Amino acid sequence: ARLAAREPRAARARERLAAARLARGRAEEGAALLERALGLDPGLEAAAVALARVRLGQGKTAEALACLRASGAREGASAALLAMLGELEEGAGDRERARDAYARAVTRNPDVVPAVLGLARLEAQAGPPEGAAARLAPLGEVGARLVAGVVLEGAGRHDEAEAAYRAVLVERPGTVAAANNLAFHWAERRPTGPNLKEADALATELVRRFPGDPNVVDTAAWVCYRRGELDRARSLLEGLPEAARGAPVVAYHLGMVYAGLGDQAQARKALAKALAAKGDFPGRAEAERALKQL
Repeated sequence: ARLAAREPRAARARERLAAARLARGRAEEGAALLERALGLDPGLEAAAVALARVRLGQGKTAEALACLRASGAREGASAALLAMLGELEEGAGDRERARDAYARAVTRNPDVVPAVLGLARLEAQAGPPEGAAARLAPLGEVGARLVAGVVLEGAGRHDEAEAAYRAVLVERPGTVAAANNLAFHWAERRPTGPNLKEADALATELVRRFPGDPNVVDTAAWVCYRRGELDRARSLLEGLPEAARGAPVVAYHLGMVYAGLGDQAQARKALAKALAAKGDFPGRAEAERALKQL
């Protein structure tokens, strides 16, 4: 009993030593310590995630996958770890394993957005969007409706997606993806006074809970823009890290805010950055029109 009690402490000591080694750029030493820590205590999830990230940084995807699979097989594996596992499985082309990991994550915590979006990506390829809710029924009512809403939205069936998000929020108020996507939907497609008031309440609460999440902050800023609260919108977007402000949709929103405030130079810069990115994003056509008018 005494030895068993000491092993978790020894494992955590190695985990702390590994963090120190990694902070100094000594990746292989840190990885070896993490492996030893996990050998002593397989339940050290943070060590498993850290080791997987080291192996990914070294280009050793198979080793990262093996590490997360071992940790993810545990009954108590967190939704965040399962979402990361799902992303790696999806990247490796194993859709069945990816779907299983994402589904387990959403079942445990539907607020883990990467799992919701990952499962929706795979589900969109599995069959027609109107059958998504039935196919997702094993997730439970909240998870099935939430992921189905994302699938429906991606298919352009916005009214059905709105209904799905509303149903989720009735059952589980504050569910992140449902609240964020519904607020964005109202700001983007149905910016009536009552809708924007409710969207602002949803988005403001999400920013309070997740002040560093770029998607949440961007949605709140876009709701402010639609309400004519341009200074508030600018403050939200300018508070994001530079990398987040470079995302096409965020740069577009920032450009529109600057244009509304009369700062044409900054508006041109932001809109040009948004349009320089490859691929589509919500509002691309409007960004093109706005840049031509400046």
